[in-house]
Order: sequence, then C-alpha cells, then structure tokens
Amino acid sequence: MRPTKFGMGQALTRVEDQRFITGQGHYATDYHAKGELQGFVLRSSYASATFKFGDLAAARAMPGVAAVITHEDVKHLGDLPCQAPIANFDGTQSPIPSYPVLPKDRVRHVGEAIAFIVAETIEQARDAAEAIDVQYSGLPVAADIAGARAKGAAAMRRPPIMSPSTISSAIAMKPMRFSPRRRALSRLMSSTTASSPTTWKRAPLWWSRRRMITC
Repeated sequence: MRPTKFGMGQALTRVEDQRFITGQGHYATDYHAKGELQGFVLRSSYASATFKFGDLAAARAMPGVAAVITHEDVKHLGDLPCQAPIANFDGTQSPIPSYPVLPKDRVRHVGEAIAFIVAETIEQARDAAEAIDVQYSGLPVAADIAGARAKGAAAMRRPPIMSPSTISSAIAMKPMRFSPRRRALSRLMSSTTASSPTTWKRAPLWWSRRRMITC
C-alpha cells in the first residue's frame, strides 16, 4: 500500500523532542493569570448506569470552591452540536444521538463527565469532587463484539440509533460500485487548552494546540 499524503505511512520529522526530554517544554498550565480559577471534571466510574447526586451543599461550601456545576446548571444550553455530520451512502443523514453538556441521570461510558468543579486551586477542586455523593445503579453492558451481537444484548440507547431491520436491509442490498473518494476525519487525542487574561484590552493567548488560530 502506497503511503498517502498527510495520512498513514507518511514520514514526519519531529522537532519538539529535544526540548521535552531536556525539561524545556512549555505547557498551557505553566501560565497562570492573576485570580485564575481551576476546573476539575468528575467522571463516571461505570460503563453504563443511571445515577443521582446526593446533597451538593457540602461540596459547594468547601474552602476555595467557586462552583459545582451539574446538568441542572447547563440544561438550558441544549445538546452539544455535531460539527461533522456524515451522510450515508444513499444520501440520507446518519443518525445523530443526543449529547448533553452534562448528563442528567444516565451515563454510557466509563469516564463520562457528570459534574464540573471550579475552585481557587486544582487540589481544592479535586477535594470537592471527592466529597460529592454520587449514587449509581449499574446497567448491563456488552464489553466485546460477541457480547454486543448476542440476542438481547445490552444497548447504549433505547430505542437503538439504528434498528436491526435497517441494518439487515443494508447488508442484504445488491453489490454497489462506488467511485474512489478519499474521506478522512482527523481527531487529535490531546485536549485543547487556552489561557489569557480577561481584563486586558490587548492580551496574550497561550494555546496548546498545533493549529493556527487568529483572534
């Protein structure tokens, strides 16, 4: 297989290694504005479950804590938008499930964000997260392909995004010929971090991504 430009198999020259392995690398968290607050995400420890919070008053009253944010605080924002919808081969739109900023009472993967804590220091934010009482009720899960294909297997969503009849119909269709077309979607594994004073008329922006930005 020939390597594709900007794709798999393309050789890249690394230029950042020297400064990182010698302790000279710079990160967005190295820069702190005066009065800057820190955020910590409380994440689900269950792959599939319903959940509810206990009393949040104790966590909100802990030293340095500015806010404990849950679904109730952000539900007015609606769902996170899908920025890259993909059409099916027949031109119809692929189903787009609902993705709230923070879930109300249902998690669908380990690590799903359920609350956001803001405090003066990251340690205070973590302490507040540990003080939050989360009561989970675990649901069945399918942890491999065989389990997911089994009759009566656990589903992430009810009703499913695509019904079994729709999938069977697609598989049973006659062979089709497609014209060659490269369709690639890239997703960076690193998170996006930006830091900038908000009180300056013109302020520097520390940006952790490898893409250009204009402000």
